[in-house]
Amino acid sequence: MNIIEQRIKLPNITLNVAIAGRLDAKPILLLHGYPDAWFGWEKVMLELVKDGFRVIAPDQRGYNLSDKPEGVKPYHTENMAQDAIDLMRNFGYETFDLAGHDYGAYVAWNTALKYPEKVNRLLIMGGLHPTVVQNIKDLGWRQWVKSWYLLFFKLKKFPEWLMTKDNFKYLHLNHSKSLNSQERERYTSAWSQPNTVESIINWYRVPLMKIENPILQMPVLILWGEKDLYLTIKSAEACLEYCPKGELKIINEASHWLMLEETERVVQEMTTFFA
Repeated sequence: MNIIEQRIKLPNITLNVAIAGRLDAKPILLLHGYPDAWFGWEKVMLELVKDGFRVIAPDQRGYNLSDKPEGVKPYHTENMAQDAIDLMRNFGYETFDLAGHDYGAYVAWNTALKYPEKVNRLLIMGGLHPTVVQNIKDLGWRQWVKSWYLLFFKLKKFPEWLMTKDNFKYLHLNHSKSLNSQERERYTSAWSQPNTVESIINWYRVPLMKIENPILQMPVLILWGEKDLYLTIKSAEACLEYCPKGELKIINEASHWLMLEETERVVQEMTTFFA
């Protein structure tokens, strides 16, 4: 079954959304992170559909073909969590399974924490639990070094200049090395959409979401690349502490870009976990 794209108007935003799978199949919401787009999940989506799932992957607000409201406030994580709930309700799903990668994982954590009655199962790839982010100083100097970008993106104007320089050379250098020329061009096109670069940096300029109860009671699976350039294994272990029904799986020799470079393993884990 082919993936279709739709512009879907929600109460607070209009999102470009990729959808595939039978209407009566079990739904999984897939949230991409920085500096991605819905098609970062494309390979995974095609395989999950074969395994009998319905998959829904939006360009999150500020990205690719979705709306890009001006300023920092629209990119508060509460808004992205609300987008997730509104989007799935638009399709008639009051509960659903949820997966997120990178900053999409951070949004997924927060969505599950704020709306635990909506999320049946949560799968995380390369993204920190919000309480771990708030206490990142406790993870040691290695994670501090890997998290340099959190401070860098707080700067004004310079990150935007660097990211757009030389036809997005910086973004390409910091993305998956597995992309071919056609895939790289697809990302270049997404980053070239008006106001995209400023919008995706504004995700990092918002205050952290306040979490009253950091414990997640639903089943949680955390997948982590052994050679993730941005996150340590210690940080993954710290996330697991907030998941009494959680499991952490380290993928040997893998980088940060699991769904692009370890597609077969990711699909296997997702199919087993969400089944």
